[in-house]
Amino acid sequence: MAMEDSLGSGVELEWSIVYWGLRRAGMTFPQIQERHKKLQPYSNAIANEAKKNVEAIEKAYGKKALETIKHADEMNIRLPPGIPEPKTDILFKDGGTYITCSVKMSGTGYQLTSAEGKTSAKVLISALEESNITPREKTRIIKVIEEIRDLPTKMLDPKNLAKARKERPNLVKEILGKGKNIPKTKDYQYWKEHTKEGLMEGLEAVMEIPSFKNAVIKEALTGQGMFGKNSLATAKAILVGGEIKMIDANLVRQIGQKTKIDVRSKARKGITSLALRIEAPS
Repeated sequence: MAMEDSLGSGVELEWSIVYWGLRRAGMTFPQIQERHKKLQPYSNAIANEAKKNVEAIEKAYGKKALETIKHADEMNIRLPPGIPEPKTDILFKDGGTYITCSVKMSGTGYQLTSAEGKTSAKVLISALEESNITPREKTRIIKVIEEIRDLPTKMLDPKNLAKARKERPNLVKEILGKGKNIPKTKDYQYWKEHTKEGLMEGLEAVMEIPSFKNAVIKEALTGQGMFGKNSLATAKAILVGGEIKMIDANLVRQIGQKTKIDVRSKARKGITSLALRIEAPS
């Protein structure tokens, strides 16, 4: 039973895991509802997947861990300026230590990051600081990071211009200025045809540097560089398909073998922004 249309299936799964964990620990539905309104079983498909993950937690850490399970939103975790969310989705205690988990839906692969330029640049900078590279490689990487940082966030796609005029008229006027045509610096189609290829060549080249690539994947999974090793915002494990996978060097290498990277557009109310997307099949 989905209670909010605005919640995506991934977020529903996170809350459902906490819900079924607490039910398994002995709490009743009314008791759970008193804690947070989003703690629900949700649909049968979501609930079934959540229960598999709860079983994995109990198998690895015991039933007592389920008594401590929480969603990250319940923890009021402090985040650095400009970072919208933690890498941790749910967490529970193993003795006195929190195990912080990033939740992935089974069959959807690993979406490591899908963020606009400034946020993505912070991920890449944190990875750069942990990389064992030559000065020449560092110079190349910094150049690419600067290009990612400066990705436009308010662009117009001629295909969506009518929608943008209707839903964001003031912003469209600001972008167009006194002219009728979209400026090249704000035209998504122009960027796609004239700029993207060069950016992708540089990005793909630096991601071939093994130390940097592994550092990027680790940072995208954990957020350790941005949040700090001991922050509750930093994910220590991935919870997916009834398995808990600790984020270690082996997992980073496995994911790195099939990682795909791209710069893609996101459109909202007719306004286009660009985001760095790093993903891998599960």
